[in-house]
Amino acid sequence: MLGQEFKVAVEMILMAIDEGVLKTDQVVIGIGVSAIAAEASSSKEMFGPEVRRRLEVRKITIILLR
Repeated sequence: MLGQEFKVAVEMILMAIDEGVLKTDQVVIGIGVSAIAAEASSSKEMFGPEVRRRLEVRKITIILLR
């Protein structure tokens, strides 16, 4: 199961794309408490009909805090 940290990392990527800080179709890293590497997509295209424009998570790194 993926939790709140994963959600934060995805939201960071989506907000950066939506605000024009990053461009789509780039592999980017989103960091919450966990980190993800994903092919960037906007929030409008993330679940869209065109598969190649969707957000694609490629790697998940979990950072354990004690």
